[in-house]
Amino acid sequence: MKTNPTLECNENEQEIKQQVYNEIVKKIKQIFTKEQNETDKQKSDEIILHEKEYLTIRINQINERMNIIDKKIHYIMNCMATSEIEMLNICHLVDEITQNHRFG
Repeated sequence: MKTNPTLECNENEQEIKQQVYNEIVKKIKQIFTKEQNETDKQKSDEIILHEKEYLTIRINQINERMNIIDKKIHYIMNCMATSEIEMLNICHLVDEITQNHRFG
């Protein structure tokens, strides 16, 4: 039984074409995957940048509020100190009046 050389050549040619096709498809998939990964990384980097900007804004807002609160606390402490001094002055005045028997 003789084999047909033309048929064998066509089969080999088909195998080679299929291998080349498979390699091309594989390379295209690799390129697409690489591009997709780069795109995903860029999107991720953009999201991180936006989140960082948002957090920076929020931190600045919190710092501004803390400064306002610190000023209010300082004001209240000054008021308390002033009230304490005024109370001491009143107590001294009452002591002085009672010691000199001005009430009675």
